[in-house]
Amino acid sequence: MLSLILLIFVLCLSLAYILADVRKPKGYPPGPIWLPLVGCYPYLKKLHLKKKYLHLAGSVLHEIYGPVVGLKLGFDKVVLVSGYKGFKEICGNEYFDGRPDGLFFRLRSFGERLGVVFVDGPFRHEQKKFTMNVLRKLGYGSHPMHDIIVREVQELVKIIESNCEEPFQINNLFDMHALNVIWTLLAGYRFSSDDKRLPKLLELVHKVFQTAEISGGVINQMPFLKYIAPDLSSYNILANFFDEMMSFLQDIVNKHNPADDQNFISIFSKKIRENDGMKDTPFTKKQLLVTLQDLFMAGTETTSNTLVFAAYHLIKNPQVQKKIHAELDREMGTDEIPTMEHRNRLIYLEATIMEVLRISSLVPLTLPHKALRTEKLMGYTIPKDTILLPSIWSVHMDEKYWKDPHEFCPDRFIDENGKIIQHSHFMPFGTGRRKCLGEVLAKTSLFIFLAVLLKKFELQSPVNDLSVEVIEGVTLTLAPFKIKFTPRHLPSEM
Repeated sequence: MLSLILLIFVLCLSLAYILADVRKPKGYPPGPIWLPLVGCYPYLKKLHLKKKYLHLAGSVLHEIYGPVVGLKLGFDKVVLVSGYKGFKEICGNEYFDGRPDGLFFRLRSFGERLGVVFVDGPFRHEQKKFTMNVLRKLGYGSHPMHDIIVREVQELVKIIESNCEEPFQINNLFDMHALNVIWTLLAGYRFSSDDKRLPKLLELVHKVFQTAEISGGVINQMPFLKYIAPDLSSYNILANFFDEMMSFLQDIVNKHNPADDQNFISIFSKKIRENDGMKDTPFTKKQLLVTLQDLFMAGTETTSNTLVFAAYHLIKNPQVQKKIHAELDREMGTDEIPTMEHRNRLIYLEATIMEVLRISSLVPLTLPHKALRTEKLMGYTIPKDTILLPSIWSVHMDEKYWKDPHEFCPDRFIDENGKIIQHSHFMPFGTGRRKCLGEVLAKTSLFIFLAVLLKKFELQSPVNDLSVEVIEGVTLTLAPFKIKFTPRHLPSEM
């Protein structure tokens, strides 16, 4: 009899848990039904597989439920937000400025909340302010950074010129040069091409960006899977990568010369020594390592990736490339290195870069936000700790705003007076307090790399009809493909 009572009690508790687990909060945005434990995960996964990309699955949900879609993925409440209005409302509300917590986000930072990307509150404000102040002191956003970028593109040109008869595998061509720009500010030196550990590490960075999901993925939504299915849930891949990355950065910090105070590592290390013994100081060696990891990964992936997309679109649209060549020859003359003065005159190149950023939407769903308190969004109630995923892709591809958004057309960014149009619906680096910290670096790098490369070369495909698959991950990437850099005969050489 006692056993029967105990069984009934357990069943009642289980039923109560199931009913609570599938009940949506009052005022929560509309969305698919919730199942116990897994929530909407099976439904979203099926839709994701069908559409191939999460942002396209989100577009389907937008059509069914509206611009704000309420989901539950494992233990996490997740809200997908499409369209300009919702995007701006999230980015303009300080209570949506949080970052999610959980296994995935702590896996990368010694089980703690560290760094400058996946933290929030006063800690984030202090670390962001310190990091940006130091980087600006070292030349970020000014002439020293410009000179570093020029040096890297010149090194790249030497590599291309040494073997321009053969097509180049472009996908990894820009990695080291893009990384060296930020790394010179961080460590005071650039990586050499014969560094044996770096190519493997860069390959791992790409793999992790393709393996991880923007929301933290199933390993964050159902962390118990690390014990049940460590390989299938990608736990082992991610854990091994972050271990290797930290080992690499730890070795660099340990060997760093403390007397050299003209780089981020030395200045941060000095701050650690000054705070030694203080209770709850945010300036620790762990914080330095995770901040370096944040900047290392961001500095490698996004700029390099955008340059690959730019090369692809220029090859697919040779008329655009011809117009850029003509503008470069007209405005730069015999000058080989562009300056900020050139940038103000190279309007069509600038518009082309903007169109590459718009149409590729490298991060189609932004880094996740988190509600710091229960708050309203477009009339719906967003409970505290809910993860919000705003879709930049939906803004960049809004057919009500952009004419033929799937067409590559730099002219959409130039007005009738030949000036750049600053479109409200163009926000590749986000907006508000969570706007990308590396925007200035990315824009300057893209401009200088493309101006120099297109001044010297014509980009061509070794195959007649270039068609490349887009690969999904934290960022979108293109599958490996080759291009040929054909030296141009400039007017001064004719």
